[in-house]
Amino acid sequence: MDLRSILENAKTVGITGHVRPDGDCTGSTLALYNYIKKYFKDIDPFLFLEETDPSFNYLKDINEIKHEPVKDMTYDVFFVLDCASEDRIRPFSDMFKNAVKTVCIDHHVSNKGGFADFNEIQPDASSTCEVLYGLLEESLIDKDIAECLYTGIIHDTGVFKYECTSEKTMNIAGKLILHP
Repeated sequence: MDLRSILENAKTVGITGHVRPDGDCTGSTLALYNYIKKYFKDIDPFLFLEETDPSFNYLKDINEIKHEPVKDMTYDVFFVLDCASEDRIRPFSDMFKNAVKTVCIDHHVSNKGGFADFNEIQPDASSTCEVLYGLLEESLIDKDIAECLYTGIIHDTGVFKYECTSEKTMNIAGKLILHP
């Protein structure tokens, strides 16, 4: 999946994740939000999630998250991260359905082929943050984006204790902690 081509000509982008957002959901959506906000200056990104755990308040732009849907706006691109089915993005599913282009980035085994126009499903990945890392331009990952990605990886791997932790996971985590 080529994010640059998906974002080409977009002016508005919506981003969401699953209900009751955990570390991977919060980290991946904020990483993408910060990436688009910093490197795609012509795009106005919007991030929608239910309330997040206060333990994630250190993540950049967490205060930018909108907790209620915007009903009268159509997004050029709408991303769903860390979510295996459309019914798990309520109350934001209408915004997703009405978008010009839809994208699903996920790692869940239960996601059988995706439900968006563009789908990047990697069931062997430890987390959606690991999948997203591979889609971002590595040279553009700054400290803020790295913190978001690392947060998701450590949460979905149980701080590298779960079986989903692979050599690839550890290599990515090692690169993320190098950001000053």
